Amino acid sequence: MHGALALAMATVLVATGSPPLAGPRAGDPVQVRVVGTCRTGPFDASACEIAAWCPTSSRLLVTSAAEGLVAVSLGKDASLSPARPVPMPGINSVDVHGETIAVCRGGSDAASVGEVVLLDRDLKVMATIPVGHGPDMLTFTPDGRTLLVANEAEPSTDGTVDHPGSISIIDLSDPAVQPKVRHVTFERFEAKANELRARGLHAPMPGRSMCQQLEPEYIAVSPDGRWAFVSLQEANAIAIVDITNAQCIAVEPLGLKDFSAPGVGLDPSDKDGGAAIARWPVHGLYQPDTLACFMHGNDLFVASANEGEPREHSFFSESVRVSDLAHREGPGKDALDPAAFPPAPSDATDPAAALRSPARLRDAKGAGRLRVSSAAGDTDGDGDYDRLVAFGGRSASLWRVRRGEGGVPAGLDLVWDSGSAIERTVLERMPAAFNADHDKGDSADARSDVRGPEPEGLAIGDVAGRRILFVGLERPGGVIAWDITDPLAPILATYANRRDPMVDPGHPGAGEAAGDLGPEGLLVIPAAQSPTGKPLLVVCNEVSGTLTVLELAVPHAD
Repeated sequence: MHGALALAMATVLVATGSPPLAGPRAGDPVQVRVVGTCRTGPFDASACEIAAWCPTSSRLLVTSAAEGLVAVSLGKDASLSPARPVPMPGINSVDVHGETIAVCRGGSDAASVGEVVLLDRDLKVMATIPVGHGPDMLTFTPDGRTLLVANEAEPSTDGTVDHPGSISIIDLSDPAVQPKVRHVTFERFEAKANELRARGLHAPMPGRSMCQQLEPEYIAVSPDGRWAFVSLQEANAIAIVDITNAQCIAVEPLGLKDFSAPGVGLDPSDKDGGAAIARWPVHGLYQPDTLACFMHGNDLFVASANEGEPREHSFFSESVRVSDLAHREGPGKDALDPAAFPPAPSDATDPAAALRSPARLRDAKGAGRLRVSSAAGDTDGDGDYDRLVAFGGRSASLWRVRRGEGGVPAGLDLVWDSGSAIERTVLERMPAAFNADHDKGDSADARSDVRGPEPEGLAIGDVAGRRILFVGLERPGGVIAWDITDPLAPILATYANRRDPMVDPGHPGAGEAAGDLGPEGLLVIPAAQSPTGKPLLVVCNEVSGTLTVLELAVPHAD
């Protein structure tokens, strides 16, 4: 570490208290301020992942993978008071409707089914319901009569157990009757696997069916409770589910993002001396994590946080640096197709040349560092790479639901993508956090070669009559927001990060100085339900184990 940076870091490490909120500006369309924060568990132990709001008891229910369910009282002054955790190791999602609390957790191993646990307002168990393999997320429908569970069904460590993913639909309409569970699977789409791959589905693992590679990650429900939209993150697709009939009616591949297009670009290297966002001849799989639904007029929209996620298992890994790509026929052949990446002199400054030229792939400026899929990019089957396909869109997107006969969802049309705005905004407003890592201090640019900021959590809320989209940035930290009142013309609303990126959070003297690290779940509490009377944004920070509440306002709102 350079002397000046080391001195700055040392100064911070002996500081006390929490870092101030960085990023917001006076002219931002949405103003934010920290009004409460607390710790729900230890550093780097997934102690604060997902939160749900119970307005009848003014409590936040927070999942802690190591300890269980933590009830945090939210006072009228936004003070946070966590209670002793209810022991429920392994839980990973929570939702609340009325006074019913639902959590899910996986089985003891990949071969075992998971379960949903229903609790009352006093956190007493009312029922335990078996669901599918590897439940990762759950949500109530708006009327609370149905509970949906995303069963990710990840393969076992050695790959010998690999169940197809599914969605469990639990009928809670009659409290006097044992909940009925139906399972939605994807078998009917197996015959269309080649067609779906041609449209952009990513299912690269050899010897595995398409259904085994469709792993539900997150569920968003339409406001009328009829349709569920399920992110199939690794497969770069969204499934559409008819909730009433418990049937998947479509698997929609999301295609590729072009990072060479105007207004897009990315920083593809962690070894190029700093931030260097440019238009590169690279494509990206959107691979969204969190989704949310909303209506605008008569149109239904789905918002996505395009984090990215490669297949990385002991038995199969597709993530490889551009400089390490290999031709199928061996080292004597050029890995990159010369027609798609024409030869260029080693001193060329064009990004395409920097990627293509062998002298530049391994030079001191760090070209060729970007991690791409070794299983994608050979479009003509001749053994070399005709395009470079990276993981994640490094963005947020809005998709308009295309309707078919009878108003049934028939597909998704991309109407907006944030392009390179996330990387550019963090660089402009908090350069020390630019593509930084969430468990290391002084790590700016460290994640540029691996999915960049990794937008993960997402929430939509009303702030003084404006519809605001909030997106959590897993690696650099903080939340970026857009005003999507007009979903065809979103406006950057703010960026806020309660982190000091120069602090090494693992250092024994760091204490609270590092701030919030690894935002995971986001939750908007509307003004009508808020103890403070103001709309609030709740941010669960998985790595730091901190729960932070931001008050939201729109300047000069009527």
